[in-house]
Amino acid sequence: MQWEDCIPDLFEDIETNAESFIQEVYTIRPEEIQNFFKVLFPTDDMKKPGKKHFEYFTNLRWRKFLLSAYYADLASYTQDADRVDFSRLSYIVNKFPEGFTVWWIQARNRLYPAGYTGWYYVEESLFKGLQDDSVTNRFFLPAPAGTEYIYLFNYSLAPALNHTVYSRILMQDYGSVISNAPYKGLFCVTVSADGIRIAERFGMRPVGAIKTPDGLDRIYMLCK
Repeated sequence: MQWEDCIPDLFEDIETNAESFIQEVYTIRPEEIQNFFKVLFPTDDMKKPGKKHFEYFTNLRWRKFLLSAYYADLASYTQDADRVDFSRLSYIVNKFPEGFTVWWIQARNRLYPAGYTGWYYVEESLFKGLQDDSVTNRFFLPAPAGTEYIYLFNYSLAPALNHTVYSRILMQDYGSVISNAPYKGLFCVTVSADGIRIAERFGMRPVGAIKTPDGLDRIYMLCK
């Protein structure tokens, strides 16, 4: 069984599939898990010259990778306000797919995307303006090329798997990836107590909050 066989194409009936998937993942217990593994978008599927108009959207495997990341987000957060906006995720994963890792579980004779991590580079001016009270949302434009400033876009796992060996594996892998990407500045936006705890584990400190209609999302920052 391959992970691509367990996720529909982006243009299939994703709404119905998503609801069915969420309800099933929420009922899976850690002791049912037979395997836990990560998937990255393969380097041999990277953009080829001549695909400037639709970029990765012409790639079937990329579309399935994108949808698996979105399903993993739906599985990780129970509140709609905490979930990623699909159009924003599509844009980021199109611009920097190499920053994303989707974690899958095998249970009940099938595979499910149950968590993911993501990061990308931002411009220095964006990083230095984070303490400005004018920040009103969590969309931070990715830099067109590598910089010395990194946004930790997401680190999450289905609630039933939090505080288990699976969450430790995910975070150890994420920490290793980030530590191998040299940076001067690192930041994230947290929406939960677990997010705050992980931010502090990375050595970040709170610098402000995003003032949104739904409340305040805390910004954590690390400057080397």
